[in-house]
Amino acid sequence: SNDIVIGVLSLQGAFAEHQECIERSTGCKTVQVRKAEQLRNIDGIIFPGGESTAMGLIGTVDGMWPELKKFVQSGKPTWGTCAGMILLAERCIGASAVIENGQSLIGGLDILVCRNYFGS
Repeated sequence: SNDIVIGVLSLQGAFAEHQECIERSTGCKTVQVRKAEQLRNIDGIIFPGGESTAMGLIGTVDGMWPELKKFVQSGKPTWGTCAGMILLAERCIGASAVIENGQSLIGGLDILVCRNYFGS
């Protein structure tokens, strides 16, 4: 497990807590992922809890979203908690107060998420 590197999406949310838990419980190294090029050096990724609307807005600014989609579609291990699960959903219903065309999704998880203004 010391050779495995797990990325934690670090745009917003509980990324530090996820890193601490993974490192302590598995011995795997973790890295904070903020840029698309960092995806090349990880074996899997965690999409943490936080605020899915904020993550969607931040992630779509610099071209990160298409690269995250490619990573998820590559079949490498991917896990999402809370807001991370929303981002990984294929479909989402429910409005966002600040995103005109709905919640930005990465997809990859064949689920329908019903979200409210708090991201749940």
